[in-house]
Amino acid sequence: MTTNPQGLYVVPGLVVGSYDVQAQVKGFKTQVRRGVTLIVGSNVIVDFSLQVGEIAETVDVQDLPSQVETTSAEMTAFVGQNKMQNLPLNGRNAYKAR
Repeated sequence: MTTNPQGLYVVPGLVVGSYDVQAQVKGFKTQVRRGVTLIVGSNVIVDFSLQVGEIAETVDVQDLPSQVETTSAEMTAFVGQNKMQNLPLNGRNAYKAR
């Protein structure tokens, strides 16, 4: 993915999971962020600040700050199948068509 002139980038269509994100450009040190986790309904921002250096140099960042959704105030959570089946429903059936 290539950034726009302001240095911003968007990678749509990624599935839920853990990713390693790498930024590189000729004349700067490559930087890698490991363990970037995507969850349902989230927009994760991964910022980079590249330092001047050799193309072959890589800065590997292992300790990421906790990922906080900064693009919206919406609260979301993943509800697994087991949790969904055990939700109290007051006698209603979540799987029954209306």
